Amino acid sequence: MKPIFRGSVAVLFLFLSSSQLFAQNDSAQTRPLERFVLKDGSEVIGRAESETATNVTVRSPSGVISVIPKDQITSRSPVSGYVEGTEYLRQDPNGSRLLFGPTGRTLKAGQGYFSIYEIFFPAVGIGVTDWLDVSGGLSLFPGASVQIYYIGAKVAPIQISNFDLAGGGRVPEHHRKH
Repeated sequence: MKPIFRGSVAVLFLFLSSSQLFAQNDSAQTRPLERFVLKDGSEVIGRAESETATNVTVRSPSGVISVIPKDQITSRSPVSGYVEGTEYLRQDPNGSRLLFGPTGRTLKAGQGYFSIYEIFFPAVGIGVTDWLDVSGGLSLFPGASVQIYYIGAKVAPIQISNFDLAGGGRVPEHHRKH
């Protein structure tokens, strides 16, 4: 066998075997995060590593392992947060809005909201993509001859971990009752 051919075979073998190593998933990381509420009112958030008839072994995002007797668990439910480093962060239910106005963050594709401001101003918003959302609303003044409605869009072309650059606008319209 020629030395160049032998070297090519060795490189090909290393490439194929390393891609198999990277293709394997760590099953502990793919398990969902769960919240375990115990009889004493305390909570444990983590991934269930193993389960027997009497105990659940849970690993927290920081790596702490807890063995919890099943008879001490009052509820067990998935959480909607995420892990950044070794810290669990709750999902912000209003990440794209503040008390009244918008932020630079867009809704994720398929997410939406319905809100009512001061009873007379209902609004909806829908994430079209992870970088574009559309919204709209109207006024509901009983007996008013003029009602206001608007449509709007927000685009965030730059989304970096703690920084979103976005722009958008709303088009107000007036509608007269006849």
